[in-house]
This record gives sequence, C-alpha cells and structure tokens, in this order.
Amino acid sequence: QQKTGEDLVVPCHRDLRAELDAWRGDDVASLDSRPVLTNESGHPWEPTALSHAIANALQRAGMPGGLNVHGLRKLAAVRLAEAGCSTKEIGAITGHQTLAMIDLYTRKTDQRRLAEAAIGRLENAGNRGNKVRRLK
Repeated sequence: QQKTGEDLVVPCHRDLRAELDAWRGDDVASLDSRPVLTNESGHPWEPTALSHAIANALQRAGMPGGLNVHGLRKLAAVRLAEAGCSTKEIGAITGHQTLAMIDLYTRKTDQRRLAEAAIGRLENAGNRGNKVRRLK
C-alpha cells in the first residue's frame, strides 16, 4: 500500500493466473522474478507510470477527461461487492483502511443486492403457504 507503506497480499484470480501463465510460456520460474509492467528498457514501471499510461490511452481513444487509475480501484470494490464480499473482504483486496470509503464505493451495489435478497426471501415465504394479500 503506497500511502501507508503496509504490505498487501492479494491472491491471483484464476483468470489472471491463466493469462500470466500463457504470457510467461515455458519460463515457469520467471513470473515471480520478472516484472509484468515494464518500460521500453525492460525496467519495472515507476508507481505513477500506470496512471500516465491510462491517461494517454484514454486521450488517444477520445475518451472524456477525468477518468483515471483510481477508478479501477473503485471498480474492483464494486465487482467484489456484486460477488457478495463483505466490506472487510473488499478492504483486504483494495487496501482501504476505513470501511467508510468502501461503503461509499459500494452503497448502490449493496442496496441492489440486499433488495434482491429481500424480495427473494419474500417470494420464498409465499411458497411456504404464506399468502400475500393483494391490494385493490
């Protein structure tokens, strides 16, 4: 975690692992010792390089301004929330120190997920013999 200096361990998603395995080919030992993102000289990217690369790519693609790498962190939080992860699980991946920021990022997703779960429970209650009264 760049701001806090804390180590953050994030397991590799199986889809990313498959891509990395295909990328490294037969060089099995290289993935742990070889950087994935490098500059033209083959040196690891500096911490700000991804932000600059994304900004340049967005500009070349004609995308609107204001989009940045921070949006990827928010997207990760939203996708994890959509998968049903708790705020603590999300924080373990995104590195957020406070649950309030995760709540801010995932509020809409959590509301939708909770509402869907509530309706599912209501529907299941109706299947157990409870009758839902019809409004006239």
